[in-house]
Amino acid sequence: MTDNRSVRAEDGASVRVCSTDELLRLEEVKARERDTQECAKKPATQHRRGDRRAENAPR
Repeated sequence: MTDNRSVRAEDGASVRVCSTDELLRLEEVKARERDTQECAKKPATQHRRGDRRAENAPR
């Protein structure tokens, strides 16, 4: 069961108490968003299939 309560931190800010599973999910979402943004910055030529196969080829 997930325990979600709002508490007040010492500085007066509202803090949400999350379960470990929920924190892991939030981290995964943040990582995916970061990856998507990084991907958008790269030139399109790096996304061609031929390039990817060459990178993953056994050496």
